[in-house]
Amino acid sequence: GAGKTESIVSYICNYLSVGSGASMNDAKAAPKAMFQLATFCRIFGRDFDFRVTNYIKSQSPEDIDPASRSSNDAGIFARGTPDSNTQLLVSLMPPSGGDNKIFSERAIALVASIMPGLNDLRNLGKLQIDPAVIRRFMGFKDFVGLCHSNFISKSSRDALVGYLSSLSGYDEAK
Repeated sequence: GAGKTESIVSYICNYLSVGSGASMNDAKAAPKAMFQLATFCRIFGRDFDFRVTNYIKSQSPEDIDPASRSSNDAGIFARGTPDSNTQLLVSLMPPSGGDNKIFSERAIALVASIMPGLNDLRNLGKLQIDPAVIRRFMGFKDFVGLCHSNFISKSSRDALVGYLSSLSGYDEAK
């Protein structure tokens, strides 16, 4: 009742106005705070940087089975452009140097080639992107399947084909 959440929201607005970022955890905040922060992110062009984790779970009569588990997660790839999702994933990779640098660069190129196609499928409602989905499409069979999908755009297909053509020894005829 003393206005702590309002103060925090105003501080975050100041941080956003100078191009910085912020994180806020407030278990007792009113839902209004989330909408205020989302509005400020939109004003400052940071829509894709805004994330919310809601730990409030509904209990419906169908969830009476004690063996079933329900949870909330932070679907970090549920929104965003292919570039922002790629950068988010790459930022989670450990730094590499020396002999491992080539493997790191190849992994980044692989992620950058997959993400546009996955975003196309996500935007069409064909799948939800999560780490398991990304891992699955990193496999050669699913990667090539994505490349031949009718649901992705030409630019997404070009990114996939570009990665495949950069692999030494890849021959589509085989």
